[in-house]
Amino acid sequence: DDTANSIVSDLDSDCGTQVTETVITQDGGRASDVADVADVTAFLTMKNEDEQRRWFYLQCLTPKLNCPDKAWARKILISDLYSRVREEKIPVQQWETWIRSQFDPSSAANTDPTSRQ
Repeated sequence: DDTANSIVSDLDSDCGTQVTETVITQDGGRASDVADVADVTAFLTMKNEDEQRRWFYLQCLTPKLNCPDKAWARKILISDLYSRVREEKIPVQQWETWIRSQFDPSSAANTDPTSRQ
């Protein structure tokens, strides 16, 4: 049969991934997500202050940009939020939830971002 020796392989998707070139790098034993929060926070607790600060800043960008009240969100400084999260001793595992709450203008605690120092 000439099809077995064909140069063209079967395609797995519209983007042209060849089945014969696909390599499985992880077994399916543990269902994990690309953004596995538990793994990220465990990783962060072992990192230094500078790396934690960078990660915190990155986590703040999306909620800040997606905040429905753009003028209000512009008044919130990420550096101030980082100082507050450290002062309030919020565990790294809770940073994402805490960050989202800070960019919620409907929250009673967030009525005036300029009043928080």
